Amino acid sequence: MILPIVSPPLARLAGAGPMTMGDDANQDLHRLTAELLARVAHQDGDALRRLYREHGGRLLGIIQSVVRDRGEAEDVLQEAFVTIWNKAGMYDPKLGKALTWMITVARNRAFDRLRSLGRKADLKREQEGELQQRVTEQLRRQSEPSLPDDELQAIDRALNELPEEQREAITLAYLNGLTQQEIADCLDSPLGTVKARIRRGLARLKSRLSQQTFYDQA
Repeated sequence: MILPIVSPPLARLAGAGPMTMGDDANQDLHRLTAELLARVAHQDGDALRRLYREHGGRLLGIIQSVVRDRGEAEDVLQEAFVTIWNKAGMYDPKLGKALTWMITVARNRAFDRLRSLGRKADLKREQEGELQQRVTEQLRRQSEPSLPDDELQAIDRALNELPEEQREAITLAYLNGLTQQEIADCLDSPLGTVKARIRRGLARLKSRLSQQTFYDQA
C-alpha cells in the first residue's frame, strides 16, 4: 500500500513562522490518537486502521528520512504498525502523547532496519546529499502551483548550507509536521535546544533566501 507523505511545503520559510495547526485542532488530534491507541490495546482492528489513515503518511516520512529508501520505508511502516498493534498496551499517557509514542516506535523500527542492512555507518554521509534531493522532490510534488526551478534550487542551496542539526530539526518540523516537543522527544534533545536549532536555522534560511530576487518582498 502506497501512502502519501503529507506535509507543508518549505516555500514560505523566507518570511513565515512555523506552520502548525490551531491549538484546538492539535489537541483534538492528540485526544483522538490516544483514544484510538487505547482501543488498539484491546485488539480493536478498526482503531488500528484509523490510526494508519490518520498518521501513516507522517510516520512514513519519518521512517524514510532514516532508511533513505521508499520501498524499505514502506516495509518498515508495516512493521511499525505490527509493533503498535502488539505493544499498544505498554503506552503510558503519563509519559507523553500517544503520537509521540508512535513516532518513537517508528523511528526505532527504522534504525533496526538500518542496522540490519549494515548501513548505519553510512547514514550521515547519505543524509548530506540525499536529503536535499528529497526536499526538492517533496516541494515539486506538494507546491500548488509548482514552484519554479530557480526557487527550488535556491531553497535547496540554502538548506544545504545549514548545519546538520538545524537541517534535521527543520526537516522534521516542516516536511513531517512534527511539533517542537515531538521533535525533542524523537531526537532525545532538550526542548530549548530544538527551539534554538529551528530558530537559528530559519534565520539563516531567511537571510540566504532574501538575497534572491523572487524573495525580495518576503
